[in-house]
Amino acid sequence: MELARELTELDGLTGLNNRRTYDIYIDRIWRQSRREQAVLTIMFVDIDHFKAYNDRYGHQSGDDTLKAVADVIAAHAKRPLDFVARYGGEEFVLALYGSPADPNLYPENEAARMHAETLREGIAALQIPHDDSTTGEYLTVSIGVAVILPGARRSLAGAVQMADEALYQAKEEGRNRVVVIQTGDSKFRTGRFRARKPSAA
Repeated sequence: MELARELTELDGLTGLNNRRTYDIYIDRIWRQSRREQAVLTIMFVDIDHFKAYNDRYGHQSGDDTLKAVADVIAAHAKRPLDFVARYGGEEFVLALYGSPADPNLYPENEAARMHAETLREGIAALQIPHDDSTTGEYLTVSIGVAVILPGARRSLAGAVQMADEALYQAKEEGRNRVVVIQTGDSKFRTGRFRARKPSAA
């Protein structure tokens, strides 16, 4: 019974939490962050040009690559309430509870950017060849980050939308980059919410 429960919580390919578990956990941690007035950071990580990668190298190589990327992402969820899941296809989600760095040294959005850049660089350091990428010779990822500050007037759906739109902007700006927004950021345009569907990028 315990094994069956564990299998329903994990993604069969990567070993990360699956989408169902994410849906349950993110609601729980959202409510806790609002009660405790804690910063919550949501990151969407998407592999660039993954369909082209699969088409060129085959689905077995694609699966191996998903596992390798998942391992790097998992290593960046270090604290007890941090959480990482496979969101679907080649997209992953990482939720960080509290500031990912000392807020006395860096503003919250800069701390989140540093964390995401380290993650992006860690995946680039795998040096997985991708001859059909228009972004570079190796496999890369784009990362959209939403930093939800205490007291922010946002719903959970709105917070997820922020991260999704940040990812969309990272793709629009050329991929292989991090875009960070936080509640109250007047420079970021919202309202471009895209319908979620399997990405061909």
